[in-house]
Amino acid sequence: FRLLAKTIPSGGCLIWVGGLFDNGYGAFTTGRRPHMKTERAHRVAYTLFVGEIPAGMCVCHRCDHPACVNPAHLFVGTNAENTADMVTKRRQAFGARNGRAKLTDADIKEIRTCLAEGDSQSHLAKRFGVTPPMIGFIARD
Repeated sequence: FRLLAKTIPSGGCLIWVGGLFDNGYGAFTTGRRPHMKTERAHRVAYTLFVGEIPAGMCVCHRCDHPACVNPAHLFVGTNAENTADMVTKRRQAFGARNGRAKLTDADIKEIRTCLAEGDSQSHLAKRFGVTPPMIGFIARD
């Protein structure tokens, strides 16, 4: 299979070494011009080696490696199941990795230092542009 020619084994995974989408998933081109189509490589692998993907279903990774195309690591699930799996495994963006985060890891460290030195939560909240309850959460975390 042409798909396997662009993989390397690594720790049980078959890592796609062809083109990647920005989010790290393999990009596999099917068809010929002018009908070429780029699909996620793990979805192509699932279809080739396991079977059709039911309509509306996601192809999820047991190994949590987006570039893996090992059919033994892939399973189908609903979007809700895929999201729950992501949250359970703490792969969602949280903390400073969250695109909507107002505070950096350095800010958190500075807030904790200031709290230890006696700064008030309300003062720190104003200084860092967050609410006093957020400062309280940082203090307790």
